[in-house]
Amino acid sequence: LEARARAARYAALPDDVLTGHTADDQAETVLLGLAGLKMGALSRSWADIWAALFSASGDESLRYFVLHLRLPKVCAALTVGASLALAGTMLQNVLNNPLASPFTLGLSQGAAFGASFAMITLASTAGFGGVSLVALGAFAGSFFAALLILAFSLVRGMTPQGLILTGVALSTFFGAATMALQYFASDSQVAATVYWTFGDLSKGSWREAIMVG
Repeated sequence: LEARARAARYAALPDDVLTGHTADDQAETVLLGLAGLKMGALSRSWADIWAALFSASGDESLRYFVLHLRLPKVCAALTVGASLALAGTMLQNVLNNPLASPFTLGLSQGAAFGASFAMITLASTAGFGGVSLVALGAFAGSFFAALLILAFSLVRGMTPQGLILTGVALSTFFGAATMALQYFASDSQVAATVYWTFGDLSKGSWREAIMVG
């Protein structure tokens, strides 16, 4: 009933309000993407950035810098952000709870534990099929957390609110497990795991952007 009431309130909003919010979001996304192309250690004029994007003539080093270094990172940021938004929306609709997200359900912490396990215990950056072992470890950790959430959802009498609390408990558990790994790691390994949890687009390329997209 609550979900139906919320859907009815959303459907009752005027079309111009919904369209206005969508247009504003799209405009902000475009502006931030353009800012990402211009801002950085190397700052050039908008005319130079425009020429690098759409003109075959001009500074070849600038064209390479814009088309193969900055533009892939901007596209990767957009696809990653869209994926996180989609994941949060799906979880909120499935659980009928606005608090549901990969963070409150322990999926993000599970990924952090998997990545830390790969960096500290396995101490290797090799991978399979062009995917690094750290990325595979992060996927395995989040997938394992998702399986635990799915298993708890099968418990009789489990409610969406109960699943949220279970996810918070899993977040604490995986966070503690990650800190336990860091306790036995070297300084460089601890720095690498902490830096990974911050998120980084410095190694983003067209390959990563297309893979996420």
